[in-house]
Amino acid sequence: MAGALDGVGVVQVGEWAAVAFAGRTLAQYGAAVTQFRVPPGHLVEPPAGDPRVAESLAAGKAVVDVEAGATGRELVARAMSGATIVLTSRTPPEVEGDLAEFGLAPPAVLVCVTAWGGDGPPAMRTATDLLQYHGGGLGSITPRYANNPGEPPLRLGFPIAEFVTGLNAVTSALAALNRWRETGEPAAVDVSGQQAVAYAMGMYSAFPSFEDRAVSRVSRPELAPYHFLPCRDGWIMVICPEQHQWQSLVDLMGNPDWADSPVFETSGGRAENWDAIEPFLVEWLADKAADDVYRAAQARRIPLAPVSTMQAVLASPQLRHRGFFREQELGGRRVEVPGLPFRSTPSLAAE
Repeated sequence: MAGALDGVGVVQVGEWAAVAFAGRTLAQYGAAVTQFRVPPGHLVEPPAGDPRVAESLAAGKAVVDVEAGATGRELVARAMSGATIVLTSRTPPEVEGDLAEFGLAPPAVLVCVTAWGGDGPPAMRTATDLLQYHGGGLGSITPRYANNPGEPPLRLGFPIAEFVTGLNAVTSALAALNRWRETGEPAAVDVSGQQAVAYAMGMYSAFPSFEDRAVSRVSRPELAPYHFLPCRDGWIMVICPEQHQWQSLVDLMGNPDWADSPVFETSGGRAENWDAIEPFLVEWLADKAADDVYRAAQARRIPLAPVSTMQAVLASPQLRHRGFFREQELGGRRVEVPGLPFRSTPSLAAE
């Protein structure tokens, strides 16, 4: 099946992971992506990070090294002007200046991706993933429902803010491309990493304004079970706020007498008395494998899943079935890396 973006020319100017990830994703959609590597000092952007990640994100692109000076600037400017989509870590005014220097028209779609937005503080142009993660608020709720208020703020074990920003860049690029195709009007999009992270907060950002209550990583869930629990060989996450889900879990446990207590009759009551329920669940799970519990729960439609290790993700039968992984040359070796997060098939109308 042809790629959704076959025939679309994309120019990437920037080494930052958010820009590079957006470029790689568009390449996976079928776009012809050319990455221009400009001399040091030409771009003000966060550090590129792990070179192995940078190598992985360059997959599927044509890479052009640009010389310093006016000749190199003109090469990049002309490439941007002739592209359908431009991804860059420069701001809209900076790109406008780049094009004006050589009297060139803007591209159909310009997507400028910076840590704090094009109009953000200059000092934040080089803000790392850690700063974006906490600046957008995610650090305040990581990990959820922890019991360590005195410990320093945490972040996830991967530069997730940069990749969330990259996905927002892809989404905005595709929306602007569709608008250009319908109206013929070019568009300039200004993507902020901090804003992308804050957007990902979802309902947690609504709690303070809508319910006038603070949300933090030590907040107690209003429903239960809504918790991580240890098994013999790992952890599971259990989310059973509905009464029928809880009853199915009780049935799976063999209908123990303690579950008949009136204080556990409602989800709110279970949340209020979680300290009394948790030891029973931990004891029940102590000799059980996480995957066995998961499969038994799935058969009863109980929302429960193991906390997968990276090895488990790579071995996932479901991801294998959906063709999620693809091979890539990396560091002289053939390795498996993530593909697209969806699978595209012809529409029913076309069949």
